Amino acid sequence: MCTRCARTHVASLPAGTAPGLSDSRLLAWAAILGTEYKLSKQKLSRLLAQLFGLKIAPSTLSQQERYLQAALDPIYSALKAEMRNQAVQYMDETSFRQGNGDGQNPDTKRAWLWVQTSPLLTVFTLALSRGQTVVEELLGPDFQHKIVSDRFSAYEVLPLKQRGICRAHLSRDFQRIAERSQAAGALGQALLNVAAPLCCASVIWLARFQSPPF
Repeated sequence: MCTRCARTHVASLPAGTAPGLSDSRLLAWAAILGTEYKLSKQKLSRLLAQLFGLKIAPSTLSQQERYLQAALDPIYSALKAEMRNQAVQYMDETSFRQGNGDGQNPDTKRAWLWVQTSPLLTVFTLALSRGQTVVEELLGPDFQHKIVSDRFSAYEVLPLKQRGICRAHLSRDFQRIAERSQAAGALGQALLNVAAPLCCASVIWLARFQSPPF
């Protein structure tokens, strides 16, 4: 507040300075502690006060994460674009506990952690859906390459010629058949015998950072 004009004046931040209460290095450090090392916002707030004398409320730390997300968005978008160019990628999804701490899930819907991986890179995506729309968004329009996944219906957005079934699922299917009696059991064992060298070949291909042939 200016004592002469009785007005409040706010100066512009210097170029390259992140908005908020902390600098970019502290923000990155806090993000690592909150994700990789699983510290809650309350614990992180107390740790900053004990180590550095910084009194930052847990709610402020949550707000700061939005600035970090905005800074990382271009890098994340570039990784997603590169993943869409991979000849073969492996996809899966699992449930994920997601509250509304960031204000993006006011209805507290069930969240899902999607993973896309290839010999070159891995991309994780949090979504409030497990449906085909998420698969379409992750793969992008006019996807021409191949994925490997389980038989979950969301992946049926692609034709069978672009989908490989995870060999772990196939091996479990073959094992169940092998445990049957008579001819069915013999067929299942034969399928297991065929699958074993294929799994070994996959390990060799991945060790060489190449995509397994389909």
